[in-house]
Amino acid sequence: MAGKQKTFTMKARDDVASIIASLPEKPKADKGLAAKDIITSLKAEIRTAQEKGYTIEEIVQSFKQGGVDIGLTTLKAAMRQSTKKRPEKAAKKVEYEGGNSAAPQARRTVTPEERQVLRDETETTLTPAASKRGMR
Repeated sequence: MAGKQKTFTMKARDDVASIIASLPEKPKADKGLAAKDIITSLKAEIRTAQEKGYTIEEIVQSFKQGGVDIGLTTLKAAMRQSTKKRPEKAAKKVEYEGGNSAAPQARRTVTPEERQVLRDETETTLTPAASKRGMR
């Protein structure tokens, strides 16, 4: 059986609303930091330690000594994610009729004729078995 539902006055509701609305911004230090945020902010120091010859396992131990209990996987994943935020764009070459390579410096619209040439080149490079299956 459920207990009796509590009821409150509108004044009590307004008092709570006033208290919540007047709460000051909580300082960031009190909010706590996620392990990923700590690792990201210390990325340069972590890389420097690696350059000095320290392994990831030893760096994880340093985190634990400092009161940040993280695991090896957490450190590796956060370091990987922080480097993926600014990926370097790899230059791509697109082959056109006549073997000319398009420079990746400027984007341009591919004409329907060029698109057809690219399709034809792709179809001719498929193996006979792949062509029969209709794979592209």
